Amino acid sequence: MSQEQIDVSVLMLTYFHEEYIAQALDSVLSQETTLRYEIVIGDDASGDRTPDIIREYAARYPDRIRPVLRTKNLGANRNGWDISRRLRGKYTAVLEGDDYWLDPRKLQKQWEFLEAHPEYSACCGKCLIVDENGQPDYTRTPQFAWSKKVFTLEDLVDSWDIPGQAGTMMYRNAYQGDDTIGFKAHRNVGDKTTVLFLLTMGPIYCSNEILSCYRLRWQAELVFKRLKSLLQLGSIPAKTEEAGEAWINGKILLSLLTEKYLGDIDFSPSWNIRSQSECMEGDEAGILYNFYDDTAKYPDGNL
Repeated sequence: MSQEQIDVSVLMLTYFHEEYIAQALDSVLSQETTLRYEIVIGDDASGDRTPDIIREYAARYPDRIRPVLRTKNLGANRNGWDISRRLRGKYTAVLEGDDYWLDPRKLQKQWEFLEAHPEYSACCGKCLIVDENGQPDYTRTPQFAWSKKVFTLEDLVDSWDIPGQAGTMMYRNAYQGDDTIGFKAHRNVGDKTTVLFLLTMGPIYCSNEILSCYRLRWQAELVFKRLKSLLQLGSIPAKTEEAGEAWINGKILLSLLTEKYLGDIDFSPSWNIRSQSECMEGDEAGILYNFYDDTAKYPDGNL
């Protein structure tokens, strides 16, 4: 596909997602749409089978999937910014490799909305929180489940929050030709940097439709997988009992040396989560399924 032919680029980031990446890709490939879209995947040097699964899908869909498989870890934000500048579509949709889309017409509906409303820089929706097995957790909800329909620069300044989970968003591809903006931002505020940049072009429209599933995985799981990969804890590469004992003792020593590092890590999710008991009764920002009247979803009744 040439750049002029691509309507939407799907930006997908992966890191130790071997259990989930197939479901994420299938949720994109099964979209009911007439749009021409590409899937650009940036794998950040995963130490599991994630790169292999991506290669398998890319071989099956060579005209649809463009993989970027790194051999050195960049970190989530730098990985994301590097993939952003490779996108060729007029619009960008985002999906993490352990999340998945619920609405089979997500791409089509959001594209039609942004085409009809040039005053908005982006649009987003609601997400459903699921656990590692894909089971819904109705007792938790993202703190930024906004009750208002339009998210402005003032809202970002006042709340320092984002209008919706990344997997629910679609925005105008404004990064074409700019290779530096993301790399100048602080590495811990990549999502907020994106939202700030978009808000300089216009407000973001917030739908009440549930468009995607966000998989709530604690950072401790990723830390463990990373350490398992770095320490090569799959098998003992020794041919004698003495060599095996020395190898195990070395791993124990290395694990002890990483204990302080682990103690300094924030094991909370990457964005704020509130339990249902923490939400005020009737608080539309608190209960995921407390929707507006369907007739008030969009300014002109579309989408």
